[in-house]
Amino acid sequence: MRSLMVAIKEGFQSTQGAIAVPDGSLLFTERRLNKITRLDPAGNFSTYFENTGATNSFTIDATGRLIVVQFTPPQLAVLAPTRSVIADNFEGVPFGRPNDLVVDRKGGVYFTDDMAPPPGKNAVYYVTPAGQILKISDTLGRPNGVQLSPASTWGRFRSHGRCRTSPSPDLTGRRSILMGSGALYKIQTLTEGYKGRPK
Repeated sequence: MRSLMVAIKEGFQSTQGAIAVPDGSLLFTERRLNKITRLDPAGNFSTYFENTGATNSFTIDATGRLIVVQFTPPQLAVLAPTRSVIADNFEGVPFGRPNDLVVDRKGGVYFTDDMAPPPGKNAVYYVTPAGQILKISDTLGRPNGVQLSPASTWGRFRSHGRCRTSPSPDLTGRRSILMGSGALYKIQTLTEGYKGRPK
């Protein structure tokens, strides 16, 4: 069997951070347009949330909070049901460009910052359910993706072309990541006899 990436629709502006929600919809950011877009099960597109602060990635936690990492200003924040800032600095040094995030089953949030201003370093952080900010690693170069394992025993952090896996008893959740650049794609399974693009 082979797979082919097939475009669903093009013309979006900096698509990032797609997630599926219980009603069968797909939500994704259009960072340059400052909004989150929804693709419903019937194939219709609509605006899900506006004025997102150039949100690059987001998730919805078990309590229904829409948690995001924003470029402007650079921070980890909640957009809904009530806007609030979770973290905008580590030990007094502002974040540079929070890039990706995932929420664990305890309600803690892992996120990456891949363009930290001096004297800070690019790093992966964890915000505990109580609000404490911990630095997980600052040795990954430019960390720009984070996943939690189904078995809840390790985290995977992507660093612009490299993936590193780190065991941790605190990683207790999972997330699937779909990312695009101006277009949405789906994976179509093909037979071994596939000779070219479908007509």
